[in-house]
Amino acid sequence: MENSIPDLDAKIPANRLKPFITLEKYLDDDFKKFVNRLTFLIREHGITKVPKPLRNPKKFKKFIGSVHEGWKKAHLAITEILLEKLAIWESLKDSKGDSDAKRLIIEIRILRRIYDSIAWAMLDNEHSTIRRLSVRGGQNNFSAKNIRDAALEIDELNKDPQKIAISSDITSFVHIGDILVLDKLKGITTFVELKSGDKNFSLSQAATFAVDSGCALFEELTKSAMPQKDKKHFDRLKKQYARASSVVEVIKNEKGIDHNTGMKVNIHSLENEVQLYSQVIVACYKDLNSSKTWSIATVDGCLHVGVYSDTELAFVAFNTWIDGIGCTSPIYNLTDSFFDPTVRPFFSLDLPLELLRKVFNGEVTIILCLDLRAFIEVGNKMYPELLYLGTKKESAETTQKPYVFALLDGRVIKAKTKGDDLTMGHGIIDRIIFDLQRPKTAIENLYALSIKVD
Repeated sequence: MENSIPDLDAKIPANRLKPFITLEKYLDDDFKKFVNRLTFLIREHGITKVPKPLRNPKKFKKFIGSVHEGWKKAHLAITEILLEKLAIWESLKDSKGDSDAKRLIIEIRILRRIYDSIAWAMLDNEHSTIRRLSVRGGQNNFSAKNIRDAALEIDELNKDPQKIAISSDITSFVHIGDILVLDKLKGITTFVELKSGDKNFSLSQAATFAVDSGCALFEELTKSAMPQKDKKHFDRLKKQYARASSVVEVIKNEKGIDHNTGMKVNIHSLENEVQLYSQVIVACYKDLNSSKTWSIATVDGCLHVGVYSDTELAFVAFNTWIDGIGCTSPIYNLTDSFFDPTVRPFFSLDLPLELLRKVFNGEVTIILCLDLRAFIEVGNKMYPELLYLGTKKESAETTQKPYVFALLDGRVIKAKTKGDDLTMGHGIIDRIIFDLQRPKTAIENLYALSIKVD
């Protein structure tokens, strides 16, 4: 690996202190200004140049080109500064544990997650698709060499106003292909794999045929003439292509084999309209003033929201509130999303950009807690006997599987079905906390899924 940037993809432990640690103390004013520029390019550039309504095809096409223009400018700016920061990282040598190095790591993580916002938009913010694109174990191809290798091809693709191409290796979650390309008008998303050199191209073709054909004799004869180094590369290419093929199959057919777990996947499309609680957070934010530094609300009887302009007050007051109602569920800060590549990126949230910038700059703190015990109670009021806790034995067995599950008192949360009962994954919590999805919507979707499962 060309660089050794520590992997920050693991979820932040949701203890009582970390949700109240702000990012801004690690960041200087120049970096904050740069982030403001990037977020404008990603979220507002297209709308500013071609405002809605988009009533005719010609104007819509112009709007798409303007949105892509902003994304492309953000792509170039992020690429340039990441190359600079990677060069600084390489020059640090023996001082990679000091405070400057830690700040550099955080800045790189933030820039990659802002870049993720472009990728999420390209993929229509579709969780079921996005979760398939990462490799368990944190495969990390993020390096200056890989960024430069893809740059020329990306520049060429981005000459078309109706297309947008970005580097998969800069994102923190796309581990398929080297370049992600969207042709918006045609509705086609492509993962481009770059191969250079005649030998590499030949090995790639052979690996592709070996996987598609499943012919053991072809693979045996092909590898028999290879030196050991080429055999290892052939096996890597074969594994890479097999993984990509399984991802594409699951995305296209909504079923297949999950490449991270080897287990069968069956994605059920749900038709319920997603209801958000964005307006609750906005209302709390508007409630703040020079004399009032806090505002709290509860959504659907189980999601507790606190918005504060005083971080110290947030720590004391929110924890006191949660302790007072006997809730033991984890507490989250919206900025936790910078350190979890499986959830919606912070600047993609359905909140005003002005508010997101204030949170990023440490002027406002937004804290959330989904009370899982209350969530079960609300679910069972909506749909009697829908949700229950699994036994300690089955919970222990279930949590050995390569998934992250929602746990209450160490026990999994189950939903009754006509067949085998469903176990609630942590993705439902992620959607509520980081997609701002109302808990009742999540419960409705659980119920709709439960009656589909035989």
